[in-house]
Amino acid sequence: MHRFLTAESFPERRQLSYQGSLLDPYKPYILDQWKAGCWNGSQLYAEAKALGYTGSQALFRFFMASLRKHHQAAGNATSLTLDADGAKVESSADPAAKPCIKRRLSPARASWLYVSRASSLDEKQRGQLEQIRAGHADLETAYHLTQTFVTMLAEHRATGLDDWLTQAEHCGIKELKSFARGAFIVIMLPCAPPSLPSGATDRWKPRRNCLKLQKWLMFGRANFDLLRLHVLLRA
Repeated sequence: MHRFLTAESFPERRQLSYQGSLLDPYKPYILDQWKAGCWNGSQLYAEAKALGYTGSQALFRFFMASLRKHHQAAGNATSLTLDADGAKVESSADPAAKPCIKRRLSPARASWLYVSRASSLDEKQRGQLEQIRAGHADLETAYHLTQTFVTMLAEHRATGLDDWLTQAEHCGIKELKSFARGAFIVIMLPCAPPSLPSGATDRWKPRRNCLKLQKWLMFGRANFDLLRLHVLLRA
């Protein structure tokens, strides 16, 4: 400890010299066989064992992986050599770096971005969301409709729900159209007025008639849960 405190500069760690491995005596033979066209690792391992190699198969596979990588980088096996210690394979070209593999955004992750409030997303998530929305006009439409619906739920606000259902039903997106019809039956239909005023839209009537028909057909044979499933199925 005193030696480190009194030193005028940071003492660099001494580089340890290469101690060698059990495979080193057989690497020149393996490399020669590789240059000769024998690229079968199992065969080369068996030949090295026959020559007296007593090391592990993992050590042999590690050397073979380096050999294949340098061969692929150089394009041919003739330029492959061993370094001064006879431990590592060298070639005229450095092995190519491993490509950076990017994961594709899963549908579940994309759906989560759509239903999340914009203020809760970080910069990376906002960038992913912008890429999705720019992919197609329907994706942009779906985002705006989704955000509007999420905002109404967060604020416990029913104002504008009827207009939203109308937009979703005519947006041209099959999934949103189906959702709007189901939501209309579950949320809006129980609140429908018993009698429509003169000149009012006919939007309520067919769905209320459908509900009455299902109730009459299943009268005395089903509870509300089964009746609800039948109505949603027809929607």
